[in-house]
Amino acid sequence: MNYDSTIDVTREDGTCVECDIIAAFDCETTGKSYIIYTDRELDENGNTRLYASVYDDSEDVAKLLEIESEEEWQMVDELLDQMIDAAYNDEE
Repeated sequence: MNYDSTIDVTREDGTCVECDIIAAFDCETTGKSYIIYTDRELDENGNTRLYASVYDDSEDVAKLLEIESEEEWQMVDELLDQMIDAAYNDEE
């Protein structure tokens, strides 16, 4: 998957927002590409909101699709946990 450090996402209400890409990866098991990104907004606890989607760039305009299975969500969660652990260990 080729990508810049940001991606423009069109929300359900039609507004477009620039999002920072946290990670993008291809999975051989599912044959899909995934992207984890943020719109830099904070949740009610002050944490940065993260989103994950299937990234389909097989057409002229790339699409973000919903992650459909619990197994896919577990894979994304594991990747995020590994990234957080690596960042925490780098700070020590």
